[in-house]
Amino acid sequence: MNEKFNDYSDAFTAKDVKAVIEDKFETLTEDKIPAVQSRIVIFMGGLPGAGKSNSIEDIKVEYKKNIIAVDIDEYRKDHPKSNDIYEIGEMPEIKAEEPSYYSIKTNKFARRVSRGLLKKLREAGYNVIIDGTLRSPRYAIRAARIFKKKGYASAIVEIIATDKYTAWNGIQERFEDVTKAREKEIVAGTESEIFPRAMGREYYDSVVEALPESISELYKSGEFERIRIVDRQNMVYYDSAKTPDVDPGEILRKLLEEKRSPTIVKEPKIEAK
Repeated sequence: MNEKFNDYSDAFTAKDVKAVIEDKFETLTEDKIPAVQSRIVIFMGGLPGAGKSNSIEDIKVEYKKNIIAVDIDEYRKDHPKSNDIYEIGEMPEIKAEEPSYYSIKTNKFARRVSRGLLKKLREAGYNVIIDGTLRSPRYAIRAARIFKKKGYASAIVEIIATDKYTAWNGIQERFEDVTKAREKEIVAGTESEIFPRAMGREYYDSVVEALPESISELYKSGEFERIRIVDRQNMVYYDSAKTPDVDPGEILRKLLEEKRSPTIVKEPKIEAK
């Protein structure tokens, strides 16, 4: 990585993190109430661009909106140097070397906000959805144990099994939509709050390769009361409640590799304010 530019990834304080956690907690819990019993934590997984956002909205409806989704990507823009990081990442020499520069440099801050927010929600007893890829099983297994020690009845894994071709196209479409929204901000002269996040193909392919094995590890851990693999239309391809002796890893691998032609459900568009 070219080191002649400022690296702002550590340009934040514990106070900055705490302020964002407090603000997001207040916003997320505004119309929610803690679960008195049978509290649940749901780990959402799938390839980037798989369409997890739409599935999360379906889950919210199922729980009468009394469940809170936490997505690390939502907190990248709150990094104190977010705009500077984005502009550096757009420099041709940086962009060519590392397309995911913005994500990489905001990751530490966003991760701390996400985990602090989850802790606060967990201690208050809210139903929670943790949105991620589940590329690495270690965090999910550890988090499931912590939630259950705090009295949560169930830890569930929900995988959106969009094939790798459709998901990659979804990433490109999302990037184009967000880029246009940012351009509208610039034209309007407003402060930038939208940050398109490019993704390198090498990283994407590594997620495709790692995800099935990760889900297999989650299954083997025995920490999750239920694991499901579904598509964007909620068609169920695997449900551990029905086939508890079947490891879902190879099932997911085949689904990611087999190009299908589902009805495309696009992610909600980002509009400039």
